[in-house]
Amino acid sequence: MNLIFDKGKIYAMRIFFMSLVFFSLAVLPNLTLAQTGNTGTKNALTEKMKLVAEGAGYAENTDATTLRKIFGSAIGGVLSVLGVMFLIFIIYAGYTYMSAHGEEEKVKKSLATIRQAIIGLIIIISAFALWAFVATYIIK
Repeated sequence: MNLIFDKGKIYAMRIFFMSLVFFSLAVLPNLTLAQTGNTGTKNALTEKMKLVAEGAGYAENTDATTLRKIFGSAIGGVLSVLGVMFLIFIIYAGYTYMSAHGEEEKVKKSLATIRQAIIGLIIIISAFALWAFVATYIIK
């Protein structure tokens, strides 16, 4: 049994598996055959949920934009961008660490970047928790 593959076979296997993953993520969710809701009949659960929402003070056709919604959208957007930045820093630091080839300076730099990214993530999660508390209990 030959366990050594040439580069062409490895490249072909990578392409095959990447195509398989892409197919799985792009096509298979469409094959679930879930009901779209355009059946023409009223769903009993949907009607009950509308009654509960109206009882809680939410109207179906409300266009009112509150200060809480505006700040919530803005803070959610900022936190999303910061989360993407965390991911980019972690990927960059991981790449730097893997390509250091034992060079002590590059290893230290990449570990410092990972440490700083994790501290940043803790700050981001704390900021989100603080906003969730303020939005839920203080701003009403």
